[in-house]
Amino acid sequence: MIKYILKRMLQSLITLFVIVSVVFLLMRLMPTDYFFTEDELIKLTDSQKIDKLNSAGLLDNPFVQLKNFYAQMFRIEYTYDSAQSARISVELAAGAVDGLHTAVEKTINQYYTDSDAAAKEITKMNDKVLTQTVVERITASALAIKDADDAAILESVYSQCADKALGTLLKDAKKACGNDIAEAFTATLNENIRTEIGAKVKGMTLTTSTSGFANVLNHLNPFNYTLHFSLGDSYRIQHGVSVIKVIMEKFPVSMVLGLCSLALALVVGVVLGILQARFKGGLLDQIGTGYTIFVNAVPHLVSYTLIMYVCAALFKLPMTYRAATPLESSIPPILCLAMGSIASYMLWMRRYMVDELNKDYIRLAQLKGLTTTQVMFRHVMKNAFLPLAQYLPYNILLTVGGSLLAESFFSVPGMGPLLTLAISRYDTNLVQAIVLFYAAMGIIGTFLGDLLMGVLDPRISLTKKGGTR
Repeated sequence: MIKYILKRMLQSLITLFVIVSVVFLLMRLMPTDYFFTEDELIKLTDSQKIDKLNSAGLLDNPFVQLKNFYAQMFRIEYTYDSAQSARISVELAAGAVDGLHTAVEKTINQYYTDSDAAAKEITKMNDKVLTQTVVERITASALAIKDADDAAILESVYSQCADKALGTLLKDAKKACGNDIAEAFTATLNENIRTEIGAKVKGMTLTTSTSGFANVLNHLNPFNYTLHFSLGDSYRIQHGVSVIKVIMEKFPVSMVLGLCSLALALVVGVVLGILQARFKGGLLDQIGTGYTIFVNAVPHLVSYTLIMYVCAALFKLPMTYRAATPLESSIPPILCLAMGSIASYMLWMRRYMVDELNKDYIRLAQLKGLTTTQVMFRHVMKNAFLPLAQYLPYNILLTVGGSLLAESFFSVPGMGPLLTLAISRYDTNLVQAIVLFYAAMGIIGTFLGDLLMGVLDPRISLTKKGGTR
């Protein structure tokens, strides 16, 4: 089994590589004007356009661009220093906040004779001046000092915090206590800030880089590296935004609609298919056959329009998708998505069950005295469902990827219309990302279907040549 999985994974990676490479090279055959927004096409001169294309590498040989594309897709970055800097920044900011709050409270309580006024002033300072955001900005600017030792950075934090606190405090202190205390108040506050911040951050190591053997160990530690996966930015749909982010904004909507429609189709389609096979030739079988013929014969736009008007007229549901009422407006597209799948599951479940009912082992079971219901549930249903189960993971992944027709018809902001929109707007990076997304889902779905067949029926061998049930 492991050998089979590794083999299929390798085949899948090669297939994805070929698909993405072909799409990338085809997109590079398009005119370079499509790599600019409409505003850039109007405002930029020809020389500016050429300079921008050169800087982006879009005028290089297409195969060189392809190599650069794969190099940028997977980028490994050493993040130890930046992670340490972020940690130190948080700790230093927290210490500065605690120190400032303590210093201000101590100074105000010392000079304010009115306890209510002191409490009010402390609350105001905590809410307005000595906020986490202000101190974090001060800390970041202090840590940006190059080649500074710990003392210099702490001095920078102290001085900036003191200046920030003194400006507002002195103004209010003069009103509360009089101008005559301004000099003493300033000196005391300065000293308290220096003392309290120093006490809070005492012993903190502010250096981010390492040297010697420790530096070698840090570079050998795989947890100090971050893998960045990028497919580039959108040119036209959302200029400058990562195409992965664009897809992830649309995917949840399609996923919810797809999973709901698939669950509905599975339950209704499989149950009705079983009943059709159980009562073959009866009224229910004829109705189910008629429904299947209707769904496959009538164009989808006609049936979608019928469902839309029925839902709006009888159940007062919205005719198009509305973000304000996602539950109600999702029902019509879910029904439309499920309608075709229900007919498919009914048709194939009935076919497989009728085929199983005509096999010799079913006749043997009946001769042994098993009732029709026992035969159906113990033998027929299990074996008949196996062919459907093979394509179930594929259908799940394909469905959650969105339906072009249904989502466009109901104005659903999902994955369905995104590919055609990207193609019509010549958004090359987005087209490549969506093609990769759908190709990966198709390959993964087929692979999982094979594995599911082996799990449901141990007689199926995935590793032996010519293995059958």
